[in-house]
Amino acid sequence: MKINNSKLMQGLCCSMLMLGATAVQAETETQKPLSDVGNWLEQHGIRPHLMSSYLYFDNSGMGIQKGKNEQLVILMAGFDADLQKLASIKGGYLHFSYVWAPYHKNFNFGSQAGDILVGNPPPYVPKVAHLTKLTYEQKLFDDRLTIEFGRSNPGFYYGKSLCNFEFSCVNPLLHKTATFSPAIYSAWGGRVAYNFAPNLEFSVSGWRTYQDFPFTNGWESGWNDKHATGNLWLASLARKEEWRNSQSKYPLTWELTFFHNTHRFVDVDPLVTDKKQLSGTTGMHAGVKKLFWRLDGGSETHPSATTLSAYVSVSRMFDDITYGGLSTFASTGVILSGPFKSRPMDSYGLNFNWAKVTNGQQRAMTAGYAGKENWHARKNQYQLSLDATIPVLPSLIVQGSVGRVWHANNWMNASTGQVITDRPKDGYSASLAIKLLLDNALGLTK
Repeated sequence: MKINNSKLMQGLCCSMLMLGATAVQAETETQKPLSDVGNWLEQHGIRPHLMSSYLYFDNSGMGIQKGKNEQLVILMAGFDADLQKLASIKGGYLHFSYVWAPYHKNFNFGSQAGDILVGNPPPYVPKVAHLTKLTYEQKLFDDRLTIEFGRSNPGFYYGKSLCNFEFSCVNPLLHKTATFSPAIYSAWGGRVAYNFAPNLEFSVSGWRTYQDFPFTNGWESGWNDKHATGNLWLASLARKEEWRNSQSKYPLTWELTFFHNTHRFVDVDPLVTDKKQLSGTTGMHAGVKKLFWRLDGGSETHPSATTLSAYVSVSRMFDDITYGGLSTFASTGVILSGPFKSRPMDSYGLNFNWAKVTNGQQRAMTAGYAGKENWHARKNQYQLSLDATIPVLPSLIVQGSVGRVWHANNWMNASTGQVITDRPKDGYSASLAIKLLLDNALGLTK
């Protein structure tokens, strides 16, 4: 039986909207469907997480093959458990999350768009089920010291997106070259963090990395020949302050992280004829975000104030030869929050991305083009985008962006040695995310 993907996704979107509408209707009443269950879980120290997302990516005006799109449906379920309430273990916590991708259209979108800033952000999820987090966390010395270990992803703790819509500023250098991998993929790791002040934290950590990512599902042992591995080590100093939950009128967040990995790779530079296997790259990531203007002049601290925030983040490799051929990624922009009194939780962003490749990667991308036009890959690629985050309903959030790309390339193809005959074209792209917070809609959380 042939299935019409377009009609299928329309049906899924409509279903999500109907579910969101049902959730809002329930939220206007005194009792949500599972409020009693949610209250019981809260009393026993368990906070559940249940969410569904529909993701859409389009390269209608740019790339190697224009007019393509990728669509995904992702389901996430998990919980955080306070073991002091459950088992009288003071300062102990258990974290668990599992992700399913039951629907996916067009696994080839990345190579069709081809470049770094449009071809890379969409998740590539060839397996349906993934263990994304299973860790034990222990807090000591009045919660100043935190020790956590188990299965997780470095991106839960380091290099978090500062922009308004996470798919507007996906960091390919951290995901690929630093070997974080996207957040859906977990590995064995551990982290120790100490708070010198309520918002100032120093941490050191380490993870195993898997060379056969993304063909992993979170259950790999990491110490056998089937899944060749490396190590990722990080040290970070960060100040964390979320403005909507902060007592400060003009909160400031910043991060400085250094990393080193022992991931094994081969230099793709066509001038290198002796393809010896290399190991190890070192780099850093820095980011800062500051709320710098308030319509109320700072007289109020409620989370619905109209504000402007600015941010900038930079990831930089210290090596001339890197896994994935990336040397620098940076993003900067401004976010307008709560511009309308009737919609205090809306936010809108203007974001600029810059990606730079190594000399060897530039030569590899140029060598991977076999078309008739005179095209040479550029070392630098740029993207300017507008995005929005709109809570349409209390449990239904819509996010989207439209961007313009300059110096499009074939980075997604060159990494696999694939030859292209169509010149990568500059132009426009778009992305959309619809998130349904099922835990809140059902009354499992408040």
